[in-house]
Amino acid sequence: MNPIHPENLSVLENSLVLAIGEDFSLENDPDVIQQLIGDKRSPNTKREYQKDLKDFFLFVAKKEPSWDLVLEFLHLEQRHAVAVVLKYKAHLIKKKRSLF
Repeated sequence: MNPIHPENLSVLENSLVLAIGEDFSLENDPDVIQQLIGDKRSPNTKREYQKDLKDFFLFVAKKEPSWDLVLEFLHLEQRHAVAVVLKYKAHLIKKKRSLF
């Protein structure tokens, strides 16, 4: 086993107290909503996507979509994100059935 050199001790000690993800800045993350909507040619399609995203976030988070809220959703653990989407899907199915 290799001994730990004293000059590396502070680096090791510092790495033990860092929170996971602390080294990953969100400052340069793209505006995901703009990326999703921006490449659509039809103004109608853009409006419908914006409406659908607003409806989704109002239902699941009780807030209109924002850069921070979308990033928060995208950083959920996979099973949590899937559960949120499935809850919204069930809401849409129930809403559609109530129309008939």
